[in-house]
Amino acid sequence: MLDRGQVEAALDLFRKYTDSKPIDPEGYFWEGVALDEAGNLEEAAQAYETAIEKADSLDLNSAEIWTNLGNVLLKTNKLDSAEEKFKKAIEIDPHLVPARLNLARVLIEKNECQGALESLNRCADLHFNGPQLAYYRAKALLKLGRPEEAAVQVDKLLLQLPVDSELRLRAQQEFAAIKGR
Repeated sequence: MLDRGQVEAALDLFRKYTDSKPIDPEGYFWEGVALDEAGNLEEAAQAYETAIEKADSLDLNSAEIWTNLGNVLLKTNKLDSAEEKFKKAIEIDPHLVPARLNLARVLIEKNECQGALESLNRCADLHFNGPQLAYYRAKALLKLGRPEEAAVQVDKLLLQLPVDSELRLRAQQEFAAIKGR
């Protein structure tokens, strides 16, 4: 249902599931996903918190729940809390690239760009080479006053994006100040 955009119907099913199995963290996790997609970020954060509590009570620890909670907190600009959640996710699963990538996003927003680059480099060490890596490296390098290195990352980014994509156009506009782009 979520894949088909039927967020409210999916949310109703997840809530019925959590009512019938209140100790199962998975229902609260999926409730959080649906609430996030619906734009109900505060409620999504609460659902993820409940999922974490339920998982802890069962001696389960899910890096994915912590990552999703961090994402919601990032969207609501609660950067310190988001950073804490991403670090917890990485502690649980050091190979979880989304947590490391989003930790870098938080650190860039907090102007802790050297730490962001370290997190991004770890993503590359884990064999992640998606366009997000070059994009966030470029942002961090620009904030660190290293425009030439940022330009190299922008070039890598643009090579990975289709010529006619909206994302490519946005990236070109965002980084237009680097060497006359």
